[in-house]
Amino acid sequence: MLPISKRPYSPPFSPAENSFLIELVQKHGKILEGKDTDANSLREKNAVWETLCEEFNAKGLVTFRNVMSLRNKWKLMKKEARKEYADHKRYSNGTGGGPPPKELSDLYYSITNITGDVSIEGGKGSPDCDYQLVNQTTGKPTINAFPVTNQVAAKPPINPSPRASHTKHLADSFNDSDLENLLEEVDEEGDNSTYSTNTAIPADTTVWPGSGYTTTMLKKQKSKPLRDVTGGNRGAVSQYQVNIEKKQEVLMLQEGHFRSLQSTQATEKELLELRKTQELELYSLRVNYEKEKHLRETEDFKKRVAREEAMFTADLVERTIKKKRASRLFELKEQKLLLEIKHLGGASNNNNE
Repeated sequence: MLPISKRPYSPPFSPAENSFLIELVQKHGKILEGKDTDANSLREKNAVWETLCEEFNAKGLVTFRNVMSLRNKWKLMKKEARKEYADHKRYSNGTGGGPPPKELSDLYYSITNITGDVSIEGGKGSPDCDYQLVNQTTGKPTINAFPVTNQVAAKPPINPSPRASHTKHLADSFNDSDLENLLEEVDEEGDNSTYSTNTAIPADTTVWPGSGYTTTMLKKQKSKPLRDVTGGNRGAVSQYQVNIEKKQEVLMLQEGHFRSLQSTQATEKELLELRKTQELELYSLRVNYEKEKHLRETEDFKKRVAREEAMFTADLVERTIKKKRASRLFELKEQKLLLEIKHLGGASNNNNE
């Protein structure tokens, strides 16, 4: 069973789905509500539930339901019916006062129609006293005041009238003729507490209401699988074989899944190797490009430095030449000025003489 947190969400059942589920369970109620618990009966019940699930989903009501969902819903409906009857009985046995008791729902009658009253309401206990009814005609004691019958009670419809009384339905299922046919006669010669065992029970008398089993069926010989010494284990062996086959299928699926994972991992590994190779190639190309770029930048820098150095040297030489030329011109001008001064001094001397 899946954890509650991992179970898929399933919408609640609608009233139409509840009614249709009750109809299908009533259709297969002889098997689904049977009291047998051997391996064959369990397999038959599981097969019937599969068929019921297909019929339910073929109706196309609202939501697709699986077998587990339908079985759990049927168990929950029976549980709610027991709770409803318990509440009704508790309120009916009160000391009085307050509003009238709430009538049992239509759904309750539909469920008890399938499972029987005892399954929902429990057994009806006999009175705790030694009181006995006396037949007015024969003067013989009968049984206690609560009549018992083995015949199938009249079944109410799936949706009975809301005003139908469950007590009235139980009372109508018994009558005096059925009761007289099933009562054990008292031995006239013996003690009143001794009863005769010669009462003839009809062959079609139902052992359990709603079960479908009669007294004649109980007298039949058991089936061969149940009479065999190993018959009880055949179902387990067959189920074991089925489980082995299912496990083999699961293992094959797991192996196929593992192989697919291996192939996927191998492909991913190849892709990683190819990506690694490509990244290494790209890295080497990037490194070579950076080296070449650095070499080109270095050469350009050297050329620029050499060119600037040559320009600086040429400028320095030019400045030196200009400076020498300027100094030479200054010397020449100075000599010229001295000559002029000398010439002017000689001329003034001549004039003085």
